[in-house]
Amino acid sequence: MNAHVFNFTPREVALALGGEVTGNQVLAPGPNHSPKDRSLSIKIDPAAPGGFVVTSFANDDPLACKDYVRERLGIRWEPTRRPLVDSITRMADRVRKPVAKAGTPPAEYVYKQADGTNYLRVVRPGFYQSHWNGSAWVTGAPKGPKIPYRLPELLEAEHETVFVVEGEKDADNVAALGLTVTTNPGGAGKFTPELAEYFRDRDVYILPDNDEAGAKHAQQVVETVLNVARSVRIVTLPGLPDKGDVSDWLEAGGMVEKLVDIARHTPEIEKTEAHHLVETSAEFIATFVPPDYAIDGLVQRRFCYSLTAPTGHGKTAVALLISAHKALGLPLGNRDVEPGRVLYLAGENPDDVRMRWIALADKMDFDPETIGVHFVAGVKKLSEIAPRIREEVQRIDGGVSLVVVDTSAAFFEGDEENGNVQAGAHARMMRSLVSLPGGPCVLVMCHPVKNAQQDSLLPRGGGAFIAEVDGNLTCWKTDIHWRLEC
Repeated sequence: MNAHVFNFTPREVALALGGEVTGNQVLAPGPNHSPKDRSLSIKIDPAAPGGFVVTSFANDDPLACKDYVRERLGIRWEPTRRPLVDSITRMADRVRKPVAKAGTPPAEYVYKQADGTNYLRVVRPGFYQSHWNGSAWVTGAPKGPKIPYRLPELLEAEHETVFVVEGEKDADNVAALGLTVTTNPGGAGKFTPELAEYFRDRDVYILPDNDEAGAKHAQQVVETVLNVARSVRIVTLPGLPDKGDVSDWLEAGGMVEKLVDIARHTPEIEKTEAHHLVETSAEFIATFVPPDYAIDGLVQRRFCYSLTAPTGHGKTAVALLISAHKALGLPLGNRDVEPGRVLYLAGENPDDVRMRWIALADKMDFDPETIGVHFVAGVKKLSEIAPRIREEVQRIDGGVSLVVVDTSAAFFEGDEENGNVQAGAHARMMRSLVSLPGGPCVLVMCHPVKNAQQDSLLPRGGGAFIAEVDGNLTCWKTDIHWRLEC
């Protein structure tokens, strides 16, 4: 290797060292470190000796680290520059010519379960499969369910966008760009219904191979995930030759910024009914999702509820208490509370909410500066600010797991709160908040109908509103305590 010329891209460095591209650097395992280690930083710098700068966050010897990088790069690639040709010609040449050279060992790809344990090994070429029996690889596919490739990384990036490619090699190449990506075992045409749940509430971008099999496989992925994903797109990469794939596109000089830009400008596929109406028993139960409680036994994530109480009976006090317990992961009475971030829409009286929140922080001894509760203050039209809310919640780590709307009336867009048409549209707008990043439970504070009694607390909006929510909780203050019922 020419010591004065560094001919590798960050993606190539990440692939060679088993790392990932992060910003302007590659983070990878240091010498003799575990595969999950990210203590070694490599930055490409043409002005530096050798063309790159190495930093070890584990205090490994810098010269040893640099030799380690050179060794890995020298083994993996021959860095001789090819003659300059246009990108489409490079892609076509790469597709026509065999990539593997004589004597090159076969590539092995390991599917791991959620806890990181081995599950399935695929050897290419040949597509040989073997399964892990706890101590060794045994010929044949696992007897258990199919799982997606790079499952631990997929689960760790919950609610993020995910790219779906046609093979493990493509998945590793896209992952090296710092993107969340997966594929299915078995290749094209083998994307089975049991994989659908891993894509629930995600934005899915499919990168098909440019051939008939790739087009059919992309359509199979669409049919499998369309009704569980937040959105689905089939992304067409420009200039792909026949049988070309995303790896060819990247090899020809495609950059991650361009890939993301193309993906984001690809129109969504409209949701449709399932491809067949009559389901088998297995298909019927395959889409069942166990309850995902935000508050154990009371309210579920991705569901919308009304919390109804007359003025002065503690709707806001209870909502703020629930928000604090949710953010802190504290039990509510005898019910466990899953910890998570909260978005509180303080529309009715923001100053009153501010005073109550300050008092609650003092009473519960939490720091308002660091607790995971976020507020939107003032009356605003949700139809106008919803895209901005989604964009800003997307930047919150993990999204939000509870949204509180205080109150329903403050965000009502219409002139007849009890009119069925307007009340139904309003309720559907409230329900749309469950699709925010994080898949939150939505709790809408409601005033009751006129002359309501304790045993008949229904929210305003008549049957149209109550029919759109998944449950109605009621709040009634006595002389001694508040009573919260479902």
